[in-house]
Amino acid sequence: MDDSIGYLIVGILIIGFTFGFALQIQQVLRMRKKNEPLQKRVRYVHYVRCVAYAGFLSAYVLNIIPQTFLTDNQSNISCYLFLIILLGTYFKKSWSMQKVKL
Repeated sequence: MDDSIGYLIVGILIIGFTFGFALQIQQVLRMRKKNEPLQKRVRYVHYVRCVAYAGFLSAYVLNIIPQTFLTDNQSNISCYLFLIILLGTYFKKSWSMQKVKL
């Protein structure tokens, strides 16, 4: 019973992350289609966010599969690194909005 609940929670997390990744791709494609005069930095942040989301999702799935060509430690470390990059891109936007007086 406990194993089935655990697999259900992991399945819901994978579905949620996949949906979020699809929304991120939609946002990048919509941004490219509009051709708004955005700063290059904003576009690069969205591209890095999309790559980090894909890397986190793939590392998370590789961490769940029991027998992969990667060891558990390597996929676990890559999952954390992509998560840190992903969260860093969300907080970087708020850091660039603040005015810092030197």
